[in-house]
Amino acid sequence: MTKPKTFITTSVFKDIINHPRMGEDARNRIRDAWKALEEVSEVEIFEGRFPDEALIRKAILDPAVRFIGCHLSHEIKPEWLEQSNIIAVATSTMGYDHVGKVPGVLITHTPSVLQATVADYTMALILANLRNIISLHETVWNGEWEPGQKWDLDGNLSKALDGQVVGLIGLGEIGSEVARRLVPWNTKTLYFDIDRKPHLERDLGLIYESSIEMIFKEADVISLHVPLNDNTRGMFDKRYLSLMKPSSLLVNTARGGIINTGDLLDLLEADDIKVHLAFDVHETEPIDPDILQRFRKIKENNPDLRFVFTPHNASADVNTRGEMAAMLLEDLARIAGSTKPEDIEECRLIGRQRQDLKDGKMESYRIHGFWKKK
Repeated sequence: MTKPKTFITTSVFKDIINHPRMGEDARNRIRDAWKALEEVSEVEIFEGRFPDEALIRKAILDPAVRFIGCHLSHEIKPEWLEQSNIIAVATSTMGYDHVGKVPGVLITHTPSVLQATVADYTMALILANLRNIISLHETVWNGEWEPGQKWDLDGNLSKALDGQVVGLIGLGEIGSEVARRLVPWNTKTLYFDIDRKPHLERDLGLIYESSIEMIFKEADVISLHVPLNDNTRGMFDKRYLSLMKPSSLLVNTARGGIINTGDLLDLLEADDIKVHLAFDVHETEPIDPDILQRFRKIKENNPDLRFVFTPHNASADVNTRGEMAAMLLEDLARIAGSTKPEDIEECRLIGRQRQDLKDGKMESYRIHGFWKKK
């Protein structure tokens, strides 16, 4: 039987093997995963980082292509999948909002791998913002540190994290890791999650809040850790944002789309709220120039506000990204080489699909026909 075809949307999953900072264990795992995939599938790789929409669509609609490997920057539209022969899409991300949900098409992702890296980055953003580190660096770097400012007693006062009230919205893998990192800082840490976590309350001294509103009202620092889906898109809008305390800090390392950027800008421009921001993710990526200009104008009119914006980089630890690449390739190899449900039990299928596999309900999935032909 001819090997099924796999299309990989970026060469980064192969190029990363040669990154000088990668550990040997991660390097070998990726090599082994590539070898396993190439043994069971004909693999086509886009040589570059960002194929355009037309190229991705063409690959998906190629009748010979059965499997897709992608990452966050590569949108896989549901209408393309509906018209295709695609059996499964694997993404090297924890979130999978960029992959269209089509009945019958399997989706795998990379959970339980980046939580420590993203939690570290979240803490770095909080500290950088609270202590005004970015602005102070720029003062020195731009030669603006004047001779009479050897030690500025009051011109650049900031506030330490110790003793502040921190609110975590979402206590999944990443939110839980942030909570663990907060323990030595002696913060009062509130959290909201759809599932209460008594063991973390006990072990980490967390305080459960039954409403998001209370966290927005009480917290000095609010850190968002919820996925992007139909229920959360734009959920942090005027009704929540307007509750924030003056000079509080809003942190987002989850997905940009969970914040209603229009409402946030309107409130800041009208001086209805005066809050600091630390965002690694943005509703439009890269940030729309008009949106960025509005933030700049707000900062110009309110120089005491601190905005720290980074380009979706929280998981960019080389070994973490290497492990994510290996997980994607391993799942593609398992699926492409499978002949029965048991062969894909170790695949990192998303929620409902994982349960369907466990319950033996795979007849409605395209892979069922793939197995029958084998």
